[in-house]
Amino acid sequence: MIHLARFAHTPYGTFGRMTFEDGNTLYSCEDIWDDNWPNTSCIPPQPGADPTTYELVRDTTGRFQHYALRAVPGRTNIEIHEGNTQLDTQGCILLGTGLGWLANRWAVTNSKDAMAKLHASLGDYSHIMKISWEFTSWRGRTA
Repeated sequence: MIHLARFAHTPYGTFGRMTFEDGNTLYSCEDIWDDNWPNTSCIPPQPGADPTTYELVRDTTGRFQHYALRAVPGRTNIEIHEGNTQLDTQGCILLGTGLGWLANRWAVTNSKDAMAKLHASLGDYSHIMKISWEFTSWRGRTA
């Protein structure tokens, strides 16, 4: 199982650590929680909720053609793809090999390298991905 543990919910986005079945770890950047609104919110679970699992599949038809999450309530076309800051997400999940600062925003770094590692870890197979919150957010909610 792949585990995305969100550890920072900030005005610059939601950041997490994604750990893969082979032990590799990458960092994630998503939109902040905005009641699951398409293109502006990270996907469920919301802060403080129990972890949620999704099917993660190889995507050869989407906009970015890497991997997509299936059966996200109220959402479609949730992909994992290249990008660095919250401005690049539009409700999707971005991956990087590290964390940094880019264009006056918190960011994930080396996104193209991260995507190559993602493909090496996952191949063309479907996987289960668990998403959880493991922090106290800047809005004062304990997750």
